[in-house]
Amino acid sequence: MVAEVRPEYPSDWPAIVAVAKRLGVGSAETLRKWVRQAEIDGGTRPGVSSEESAELRRLRADHHLRSDMCPRLALRPGAGNPKRPAGAQARDQVTLERTAAFDRAW
Repeated sequence: MVAEVRPEYPSDWPAIVAVAKRLGVGSAETLRKWVRQAEIDGGTRPGVSSEESAELRRLRADHHLRSDMCPRLALRPGAGNPKRPAGAQARDQVTLERTAAFDRAW
């Protein structure tokens, strides 16, 4: 819609403000961001597309889960070397309990 009325205005901003008022969008800045993202998704403007952004979010979440799980898997009872000194095994258990308490707090 902004692209359709753009020729009637001296720049993008007045066109965006006019369309935002017509659509009842609370902030013209919101509409401006939507327009820019649509241009990126359409390939007319450089940037990260919505699809790429969603993929990056998914990969980051997956990485966070994996990095979050790995230390816990290593600290679970019986996961380590059974010949480790008892003090080291006790420290592992305390660390595991603190991690679990921290997760419950969040």
